Amino acid sequence: MVQQIEESYSGTELLAVNEHALANYNAWIVKQFVRYFRKSASTGNAVLDFGAGIGTLSVIFEIESGVRPLAVEIDVNQRVTLRDRSIETYASLADLPRPMDFIYSSNVLEHIPDDVAALAALRDTLVAGGKIAIFVPAFESIWTALDDRVGHHRRYTTASLKEKLAVAGFEVESIRYCDSLGFLLAFLYKFIGDTSGEPSSTSLKIFDRAVFPVSLLVDKITSRLFGKNVLALARRI
Repeated sequence: MVQQIEESYSGTELLAVNEHALANYNAWIVKQFVRYFRKSASTGNAVLDFGAGIGTLSVIFEIESGVRPLAVEIDVNQRVTLRDRSIETYASLADLPRPMDFIYSSNVLEHIPDDVAALAALRDTLVAGGKIAIFVPAFESIWTALDDRVGHHRRYTTASLKEKLAVAGFEVESIRYCDSLGFLLAFLYKFIGDTSGEPSSTSLKIFDRAVFPVSLLVDKITSRLFGKNVLALARRI
């Protein structure tokens, strides 16, 4: 089992900003998770939000699916927020009361030093044939000071994430890049943005309302080539 350590996440303020500024973006991510969750009629209703943060995606997942996820979150203060939102919350995978049928995780794996061990632990948390959906940042070429500030260890490619999922005992059913225009903007921002690497709340809102919907259309052409994130859907074997 991957070691779980009590921590205070340096990006908590950013999570709160993103919850309000990136409403469409967050809703889209959860819809991909819910679609995969509902794909098989045999899937039970034990769902886990791994690295749930302040519960932004947990709340949306319940609205979209009718199922309230459990949460695992190592940050003490964020666990308080999750429980204030009536989300059943645990500090580690080892504390979960039962195996999970479905696990999703958004922008978490990149924070974990040994990501393969974490994926293996998540596999062991799933029932036989259980599913996992992973959403992570892509490409070291758009690494900025923000990655350093929030504690990222890496960014992924579809090839690197697929390989790590396979090593951890998963069969990848779908993997692709997402948010092509976001990638191009991030690459540009790396050279002309401020040294913090952190977009303003206003720029995030503009991206969410005006740019992201167009990016989804472009993704239909570019999803095998590049994007700001990688989305992987896999099954325990």
